[in-house]
Amino acid sequence: MFINCYGLGHVVGMDLSKRFDRLDYDLIIESVKRKVSDRSVLKLIRKFLKAGVMKDGVWEETTIGSP
Repeated sequence: MFINCYGLGHVVGMDLSKRFDRLDYDLIIESVKRKVSDRSVLKLIRKFLKAGVMKDGVWEETTIGSP
């Protein structure tokens, strides 16, 4: 078993499916700006974040979270 091979004694289970539902776009852009100065790249990232999502064939606007 994987746990025994590495001498591990615990298994942790977690659900990450909702982890990205509350990402703040402004915080993401500000963090990326620390490493990226190209405005066109920053604009592209912002467009991706605000692109929206399709749910059951209907487009929905996104204001937070990762599409």
